[in-house]
Amino acid sequence: STQSTWARLRRARHITEHDIDEAVRLMVQSKRSLIDAQENATFDRGPRWSKYQYAIYDIIKASIESSAAPTLVVKLSTVLPTIKMRGFGEDQLRETLSIYEQINVWHVSEDGSAVEFVP
Repeated sequence: STQSTWARLRRARHITEHDIDEAVRLMVQSKRSLIDAQENATFDRGPRWSKYQYAIYDIIKASIESSAAPTLVVKLSTVLPTIKMRGFGEDQLRETLSIYEQINVWHVSEDGSAVEFVP
């Protein structure tokens, strides 16, 4: 797994939380890179990713990191006020949710009220 590879690179015997965080970050970056490459090869519109998509992703991810209990599920009602306070609209949120779901970073619930990060 990516986590154990990262631990081996550090010459550690055990996987730490930092190893897992780094593995997730590398996977997300890899997926972003693939999507960008596909978009640029298929269309001549420039990259698909906008700054607001990164910002909205960071808000949602931060809500997991600040959670008292370990979870991979985020109720959008808990992050929507922060997203709106930072000046982003619901259309931008929906687009961000869709893009990250397409690259298998998370799954959006059927009713659109929550996202679950893919482990």
